[in-house]
Amino acid sequence: QYAETVMDEYLHNKITEGMSDFEKLEAIAAFPAQYDYSASASGYIGMIVTGGGDCWASTSAIIHLCEKVQLQAHVRYAVNDGNAGSGHRNAAVKIGDSVYVVEAGYNETKPRNYNIWEEKTGFDYSIEDGKVEIKQYDGFSSDIVIPAEIKGYPVTSIGDSAFYYGERYSDVPVHSVQLPDTIAHIGKNAFARTSIKSIRLPASVQTIHTFAFSESDLTEIQVADGNASYSSTDGVLFDADRKTLIAFPAGKQGVYYIPDGVTAISTYAFGYTKKL
Repeated sequence: QYAETVMDEYLHNKITEGMSDFEKLEAIAAFPAQYDYSASASGYIGMIVTGGGDCWASTSAIIHLCEKVQLQAHVRYAVNDGNAGSGHRNAAVKIGDSVYVVEAGYNETKPRNYNIWEEKTGFDYSIEDGKVEIKQYDGFSSDIVIPAEIKGYPVTSIGDSAFYYGERYSDVPVHSVQLPDTIAHIGKNAFARTSIKSIRLPASVQTIHTFAFSESDLTEIQVADGNASYSSTDGVLFDADRKTLIAFPAGKQGVYYIPDGVTAISTYAFGYTKKL
């Protein structure tokens, strides 16, 4: 009750009629900056009661305040951010068609710094040598369409754990992902533990990490015609010559008979299958 009263009074003093949603978000981002950084509290109640909290506490405060003013928000796993440590959290907030990341977990004494930046596409990404790698999805849609280019550069890679972290920590399930015809590389755990049922790999895909689809609900992997590296039969991923079985969808059910002509089974090809 005390924590709720503190938050409600803060909003009453800081949020005024006629403020834009972004102005409301700026006021909300300043709330946890009033408290010292402390590893002793990882929730907003503990932070308010004890006077300090960690990045988890700051994030929970931001999300709870957003809920009070009807802004859609979720936890963001921020380990891919520069200089962020393992387990670091911040918040993703939806305003209009954009996603804003709110960072208020800096290791400092009050008043702490805080920061807000916009991800217009909902994707965290990096650009290197004129190519884009999707590092993380921070958006709010369960049916995701990855653009063919960002800022004029082709999107060629899906980075390690790009969708795994989003579903695991944000509670936004990934039901489908549409890959553009520019993707060449799919990284480790890229779609691991997601709710995705089917995926189509474009002809441009050249490399796929062993654990790219592990522990997911995937029942079917399709490969576009013309792919020089991969093929699929009955939803199972093979090399282009169909001699090496590369990945069996983790959620595919029933009894499976390996086709004649297959001479090799890749490492973990049947790893983490749930219903085989």
